[in-house]
Amino acid sequence: MNIWLIIGIGIVVLAVVLCLIMYVKAPPSVAYILSGLRKEPRVLIGTGGLKVPIIERLDRVFLGQTTVDVKTCMPVPTHDFIDVMVDAVCKVRVSPTPEGTRLAAKNFLNMSPNEIAVSVQDSLEGNMREV
Repeated sequence: MNIWLIIGIGIVVLAVVLCLIMYVKAPPSVAYILSGLRKEPRVLIGTGGLKVPIIERLDRVFLGQTTVDVKTCMPVPTHDFIDVMVDAVCKVRVSPTPEGTRLAAKNFLNMSPNEIAVSVQDSLEGNMREV
C-alpha cells in the first residue's frame, strides 16, 4: 500500500511540473501566437494557455503603439507647382483582436517596435507624397 501512495504522489508531482513547464502567459502589450498543433494558430492576448513543448511554436507580435517619423527627402510639388518639404509623425498600432493580430503576424512576426517602424516608414512616406 505504501508503494502505491508514493507512485501516486510522484504522478501528481510530475503532472504539476509538466503544467508549469507548458504554461505561457501573454502580457497585454504582446500577442503570443501558438502554431503547429492545430490548423489555425491560437492567439493569446493578456491571457495564458498551454504550449506543447516540441509540437507547438511560440511567436510574438508587438501590440503597443509605435511612433514613425516621416520626412520627404526631396521637395514635393503641390498642385500649384510649389515645392514643399513635409515632416510628419505617425502613430502605428496593431489591432488587438485575434483577426487583426493574425493579419499583422504575416508582416511583423517577432519584430521589435523599431523594426516595425522602419518597415512601415517607406509606405507612409509614399502615402504622404500622394497627399
